[in-house]
This record gives sequence, C-alpha cells and structure tokens, in this order.
Amino acid sequence: MTNSRGQFAAFLPPGNYVACAQSAAQGDLDPCHWATAAPTFTVSKSEVVSGIKIAMAAGAVLTIQINDPNQLLAPVSGPTSPDCRVQVVTSKGHRYEAIIANATSTSRSHVITVPFGATYSLQVISPKLAVNNSSGAPVEAAGASVTAPASGNPPAVTFAVSGVKP
Repeated sequence: MTNSRGQFAAFLPPGNYVACAQSAAQGDLDPCHWATAAPTFTVSKSEVVSGIKIAMAAGAVLTIQINDPNQLLAPVSGPTSPDCRVQVVTSKGHRYEAIIANATSTSRSHVITVPFGATYSLQVISPKLAVNNSSGAPVEAAGASVTAPASGNPPAVTFAVSGVKP
C-alpha cells in the first residue's frame, strides 16, 4: 500500500526483484502483466534502495455484462466467483481474470483493463451454467474475439445465462 505521495517501504532480503503495481481503479495497466518488460531492481546486503519508478500505462476498460433473468448465478462475495468467470486471453495465451464490479440478483458486470488497440479472446467459463452471446448463440469454448479501440473504452460486451447445463 502506498502513502498519499505514491511511496511505500518494504524490508527485503538481498536479491533481484521485479516491481509490479496494481491500481484500485480500472484504467491503469500493471506493467508485470502488460508491459514489454517490468521494472527490476537489486537489493544488496544492508542497502537502502529508493527511487524505483513503476509506470502504469493507460488502457481500455472492457466491461462484460452477464444478464441472468432466471437468477441462476450464485450470490457473489468477492471479486470473482467460480460459478461464472470471465477471462481475457492474449495472443500469447496469457489469461487474465475480469473482476466483478457490480452484481444484482439478475446481472453481473465484470471489468478488466487491457492495452489499447489489441485483439483478445474473451472467455466466459461456467461449469454448470449455459451462457449465450448477445445474438442468442451458445458461447464457444474458444471465446469471442474482442478488439480494444486505439483510445477510449469499447462498448460493453453482453452475454446471458440461458439455463443449467445438462
């Protein structure tokens, strides 16, 4: 956790480290997940290291709406739920979980920040529930292709829970 000036202290043993950061707000990209190279630093014995800069690039906030008119989704108690998860899969096969930003008895909104201008596979994963895309077709295991705009946020991608899997 950082102070009001974005600074923090950590007491680390000697070694090589990677500096990652995660923002509480959507729109900032963790350099450990999305940058070409994350910032690194070395701590030597009895050394104080300061001035490590972690730059978080801006990204597109992708919203995934899952409608549930029959109220089959389990109530949520955290940022993810095993009954229906949403993942973004990059061209390199890396998977990132979209967190639940809002939930009601009849819908959930998941969000994830992704780099501008790239194409991703969006996967809705549910072991027990059947999920359809906005056209009413069952969601394929390979996912739906989504391209983030060069700037700004794309429109929400909508899915619907259509029932329980046989």
